[in-house]
Amino acid sequence: MSSSSTCSRPCPRRSRRTRSAIDQVLQAEDIALVESVQRGLKSRGYDQGRFIVDADRTDMSEHAVHHFHALVVEAMARWREEA
Repeated sequence: MSSSSTCSRPCPRRSRRTRSAIDQVLQAEDIALVESVQRGLKSRGYDQGRFIVDADRTDMSEHAVHHFHALVVEAMARWREEA
C-alpha cells in the first residue's frame, strides 16, 4: 500500500507529523502552563491545597478530581489490606 492511499491503521508519515506538532506546539504550551502554575503556587495570594474545592461546587471547583483521587486511595488501601 503506498503512502498516498488510505491506511487501515495510522500511517507512519501522519504519526511523524503528529509527533512533531506535539513536540513543537503542545509540549511548549504545557511547559509554559506548568511554570505559570508553579509561580502562582508560590505566591502569597494562594491559600488552597492541591485542589480547588468550594462548597458551592462551581465550575472553578475540582471536586470531581478530588473525589476520584479519594476513591483511588480507598481502593488501594483495601487492596493492601487484602494482600
